[in-house]
Amino acid sequence: MKLHIIELKKMSDFLRIRPVWDRMLEQAVTRNVALTYEWAYASWKRYAGFFDVRVATLWEADTLVSAIPFVAKPARGEGCRGTAVQVLTEIVPYSTVSEDAPVLECFFAYLRRKYADLLKVSFQEVDASCYGFAALTDWAQSEGMPFFIYKSHESPYVEIRTDFSSYYLTRKKKIKNALRNKPDKLQALSPFRIVSYAKESDIRRGFQQLLEIDCESWKYEERSDMASREGQHIFYETLAEEGAKRGMAELWLLVNEREPVAFEYNLLFEGKVMAIKWGYKAKYAPFSPGVILRLETTKQFFERGFRMIDLWGSKDQFKTIWSDDHFDRYAVHLYANSAQGLSLKRQDEAARNSAAAPSAVELC
Repeated sequence: MKLHIIELKKMSDFLRIRPVWDRMLEQAVTRNVALTYEWAYASWKRYAGFFDVRVATLWEADTLVSAIPFVAKPARGEGCRGTAVQVLTEIVPYSTVSEDAPVLECFFAYLRRKYADLLKVSFQEVDASCYGFAALTDWAQSEGMPFFIYKSHESPYVEIRTDFSSYYLTRKKKIKNALRNKPDKLQALSPFRIVSYAKESDIRRGFQQLLEIDCESWKYEERSDMASREGQHIFYETLAEEGAKRGMAELWLLVNEREPVAFEYNLLFEGKVMAIKWGYKAKYAPFSPGVILRLETTKQFFERGFRMIDLWGSKDQFKTIWSDDHFDRYAVHLYANSAQGLSLKRQDEAARNSAAAPSAVELC
């Protein structure tokens, strides 16, 4: 298979390719929400103005075989001058319509031509079980490229094999311990209800309430809320709006008579739910509103026939209420086989070993 690359560097170019991208995804070896046009478009809008954002589209004649969005910025390392590239897909490192397509060969040849000083290429939050993970390291070894892999986190998930009642029996003790009589106390404080926003006409209103909650949560103090990091709120708002057009975005909120209290931000794709964001206002912490809301959303997803809920991110006490199973997710960094590339690799390894994140993570 002979491929050629067309680089998308203008927003207008990217907007025009949507129908072709959708056809590519329909035929892809692995289908995942993070490979959708909506995810890539939201990523572009998030990083535009901060970094050099591009999409490498790989074609066989007039058929789109793969599309790889990425950002490029100066490599961060002592004594290292060059370019670092981060690929902007998650879970699956890249899309392709054929296992025989020389995607990596073509993509890296393009990067080396474009960035003569290329030092590093990173893939974040990749599942080892997904297509393309092993190919990264196999290809790097064949090319003599040093690489560094580490498990970035464990992402809990709920696999739906039965009905909700059967599932609830397996989690009843943990859920009851978390809730106790808190729903009654919250109801007594101010009557609450649970609402969802999924229609294109409603999604913006739901997102505004979501941001209000996030800015009054514990995440704001940690600067891990959506508004505190460059462009992140743009990514999530764009993804919600674009996802609503495809019917894959749902924002769930617990609200009382005074204000929105807690939220869940979910993406629905191929019978799976990805719970990518959640939070609650810190002053309501004694009532466990996040647990109240998730109990309802989990029940709803069971009843609607979804087979998996990916709780995303790292394992924490809240997520282990719902699941004891997890996906291992990895970061994969490939380096130029040069003195500077090897130096940057050693610095990243040392930073990771001392519990500090490698430079590529700063983009996330």
